[in-house]
Amino acid sequence: MEFMDHFTNPKNIGVLANANGIGESGSPGVGNYLQFFLYIEDDVVKQASYLIQGRPQAIAAASYASLFVIGRNTQELMQLSTCDLRKIFQWPGSFYEPCLKLVIESIKNAIIDYWRRLNV
Repeated sequence: MEFMDHFTNPKNIGVLANANGIGESGSPGVGNYLQFFLYIEDDVVKQASYLIQGRPQAIAAASYASLFVIGRNTQELMQLSTCDLRKIFQWPGSFYEPCLKLVIESIKNAIIDYWRRLNV
């Protein structure tokens, strides 16, 4: 799916009622802000959704990432970098870097929240 599709028709947007890991990144009311909701079972992401305010690149990045994380192991996701996502999404240059950083931080914070809930 291309950038414009993820911006004009975002996937998995909204609160995930059964989320057992919630992560945030950015500043609410000031620029880009993202909340990522994950449902994780046996250290594998089974469902993902998000709420976002921000520029089109951030919306598209969050939408794309919400599909990408499903089926992935938490340890694998904790190793992701913005460079990795840029290659996976096949997005050019550093234009998207702040938005990819927002997504990475939010996903990692959701995984940390999941681990805290498990007392790991």
